[in-house]
Parts: sequence; structure tokens; C-alpha cells
Amino acid sequence: MNYLFAPESIIERQSILEQLTVTLEPDHGLEMYSDFDSFSARLRLFNNPQIIIMLGVCKSDIENLLSLSELIRDAAIIILHSEDSEATIKLAIRLRPKFIGSLDTYVKEIIPIVKKLIQNQKARAQKIFSVKELII
Repeated sequence: MNYLFAPESIIERQSILEQLTVTLEPDHGLEMYSDFDSFSARLRLFNNPQIIIMLGVCKSDIENLLSLSELIRDAAIIILHSEDSEATIKLAIRLRPKFIGSLDTYVKEIIPIVKKLIQNQKARAQKIFSVKELII
């Protein structure tokens, strides 16, 4: 499952969400959250996320996600932050994201990145399935 966290102000930017939904929805699903409490509650459930996309996050959102780092250690994380402060970027780097950038400048660039991550997931799933067949 793939997750998108975006504050309410970002959800108003429909074009971003429509592009991501078209990219992810057919085979992989996309669960969207606009408040961190419901997002973190979902992360605490058993199945681990594969891709986490964080749009328009601020320093406090990143700090909150760092507190859940054990739950997301295997996820591919994409962060588009709304604050260009050095402290925010340093915190975001601690999450070891696949991509980090500013919401104002990099929105269009994340679609190909998400597509590539999905291709990698499919390839990894095929390898795991092949290994399971050999074991059986």
C-alpha cells in the first residue's frame, strides 16, 4: 500500500493529487491523509508502507514522522517541503528519502520518480515470488 500525507492546504491543489492518483491508483492504491494523527495511526497497523509521499510538509510534520522511523524504515519516501529552511531540510534528510525538494519547484518531477519506484516494487515482488516457487 502507498500513502500520501498532505496538509489540508495542499489538498486544495487538485492537479498534484490527480496526477498522483492516476499514477498510483490502478494497481497500487493510494491512501490520502491530511492530518498527522490519522496518518500515524494508519502507519501503526501491521502492513508496512511501500511508498510514502509527503507534500507540503513543515518541520513539525517531519519531526513527527521521525518519531515513527521504525515503522517506515523500508518505505520509499518522497518529501516536498513547504519550508526552505536549512533546519527543515536537515531533518528531512534523516528520513533517508528517495527524493526531497520544494513543493513550489519540484511537483512535476515526482511523477516519474513514483513510476520508477512502482516498477522497482513490481520487480522486487517478482523476485520474491520466484524464490518462493523454488523453495516449494
